[in-house]
Amino acid sequence: MRLKNLEHLTLFEAKELAKTILKSETLKNEFVAELLTLIYSEKVKPEELQQTDRLSLQTNPLKKNLAHKKSKDLEKSSQKRIERTQEHIQETRELLEKSKKCLERIKSPSDTED
Repeated sequence: MRLKNLEHLTLFEAKELAKTILKSETLKNEFVAELLTLIYSEKVKPEELQQTDRLSLQTNPLKKNLAHKKSKDLEKSSQKRIERTQEHIQETRELLEKSKKCLERIKSPSDTED
C-alpha cells in the first residue's frame, strides 16, 4: 500500500488507515516511515523506527547504560547545535546592522562635498 493524497482523507478514513497500519505488525515501520516522509518531506527509513525493547533495557543494565549514554550524547550534540545556531543568528544580526550603516553612509550626502 502506498500512501498518497493524504490531505484529501476524511477524519474517519484517516482513523481507519491508522488502525490498519497499527494492526500490521510486519509493515508497521514501513507505513509509519512513509507517512513521516510525506508529512516532513524528508526521507525516513523504516529501520530508524525500530522499537526499543524496554524490558531488555530494564533487565540488562549494560544496555540501559548504553541507551542513557546515547541519550546524553544526543542531548549534548543538540545543545551544541543550538548554541552554534544562536551564534550564527547573532553574527547575522551584526552583519545586517553593519550593512544598514554602510547603506546609510552611501545614501546620505557627504559633508565634505560643496
